[in-house]
Amino acid sequence: NTYDLEGRPYEVVKPPLAPAKPETPNPWIIALFSALAGLALGGALALAAEYGRNSYRSVGDVASVMAVPVHGAINTIVTTGEARRAQMLRAFVGLSSAVILGGLVWFTWIWAHSPERLPTEVLQAIDDFRRMLM
Repeated sequence: NTYDLEGRPYEVVKPPLAPAKPETPNPWIIALFSALAGLALGGALALAAEYGRNSYRSVGDVASVMAVPVHGAINTIVTTGEARRAQMLRAFVGLSSAVILGGLVWFTWIWAHSPERLPTEVLQAIDDFRRMLM
């Protein structure tokens, strides 16, 4: 018999056994789940931003609450500089998103197929993170 920290006796009934095949997380499922979770979160934030504002979104919205008919509407006036800045911003966001997603896919593929190509510090950080999650 052995004793625990409180002085109570205990006995090992069945010794622990190592599994026949060690289990590791599937990196493709993790990457897919992360991408889907990101899309869902982005969609939820976009819906909250769009419908969270208390404003009229179309001429029909205004016409439904007014007692008199709406005879005309003025569209948003966008200058050439504003249009160019908006286009550059969309291009930057799209390109940076593609670079980040491509980097994540490349990193996951390298880690799954040939982890010896990664620096030892990166592999150690991944192992520490996996141990923390288990």
